Amino acid sequence: MAPEPGTGATGYQMKAKKILFILHLPPPVHGASQIGQFIRDSKSIRNAFDCHFISLSSAKKLSEIGRFSILKILLLLKLYWRVFRFLLLNRTDLCYITLNSHGGSFFKDAGIALITRMFRRKTIYHFHNKGIRDYQDKFIYNLAYKAVFKKAHALLLSPLLYPDIKKYLSPDRVHYCANGIPVHPVKPHSPQQEKCRILFLSNMMKAKGVLDLIEACKLLKKEGLSFHCDFVGKWFDVDEAQFKSLVSRHELDDYVCSHGAQFGNDKEVFYSEADLFVFPSRNEAYPLVLLEAMQHKLPVISTKVGAIPEIVDEEHTGLLVESQNPAQLALAMSRLIREPQTRDRFGDAGYKKFCEHYTLNIFEQKLKIILSEITGADEGDPPSLR
Repeated sequence: MAPEPGTGATGYQMKAKKILFILHLPPPVHGASQIGQFIRDSKSIRNAFDCHFISLSSAKKLSEIGRFSILKILLLLKLYWRVFRFLLLNRTDLCYITLNSHGGSFFKDAGIALITRMFRRKTIYHFHNKGIRDYQDKFIYNLAYKAVFKKAHALLLSPLLYPDIKKYLSPDRVHYCANGIPVHPVKPHSPQQEKCRILFLSNMMKAKGVLDLIEACKLLKKEGLSFHCDFVGKWFDVDEAQFKSLVSRHELDDYVCSHGAQFGNDKEVFYSEADLFVFPSRNEAYPLVLLEAMQHKLPVISTKVGAIPEIVDEEHTGLLVESQNPAQLALAMSRLIREPQTRDRFGDAGYKKFCEHYTLNIFEQKLKIILSEITGADEGDPPSLR
């Protein structure tokens, strides 16, 4: 059902600007698909614009992402046809595309971008990952990037990510909007008196730092510290057998436990029982899981990658370490295990920052302002922060 047209400042009805959102939706569940779901379900955005949605998702499971199949080719052709047909029959004011930065997914998305270019539609790309700078010197990628970014706008999660696209887009075509998540009632924190309870919650991937955290736990055990580390997440390129083998080899069975993927109330239990959240990711843009931890008043230890230094304020809401550095990670963990008052101070500061910057309502309002600015939907709206 189309939203009601808005009313301008002069009192006359204005036709809502038409936006085609081409984005990821669950399943599978990952950061980009979660944000896509938030946008599609947002009453605020749907009431401000004439919104239409096409899902980019061609995989039903995380394990299927990046894998070739004939079915995916057929689904891709269907996706291109849906976009082409919609643009042929509708005059859109803006095309919003969740664009991958590299790999096969980028070239799939580039095909959609070129279709919008063919119809001369104004386009904005919303990036949830990074990596363009790593590929921009490759001949084919450079040609594709130049074609895709010509006359386009980009929506980044943080100014810290601008260097990734600096070669192709000037600052006046780049907008910034931090992710946000829904505010949920949080179970009261039940701190562990005897052992510091450490939580890792993400997909069980090497890129998320799973192996680095196991190594850090081995170093903490050697120090004689009292702790327990819970790993919560779906098995991925670190499988259950490999994980248990490493835990046993390092004699960490009494210190480390895996629980698989947890959702809803089951996931909330782990947050409420944790004293410290550790996320030693090796490659990240803007992880939603850190926002969840801050909402639960947990101090955070993470890495200096992507926009994480914008989320985690060093010595205020948590600690930051170099990626792939288990020794440095263990040192930071050791400090917070020994300093419960510092943990409490970081957790309270993180919760305050979450409430001020990272709620879903704040995200929706910022995104609405940016989309209004680009489409000219409401000249009275304040400009987005550049």
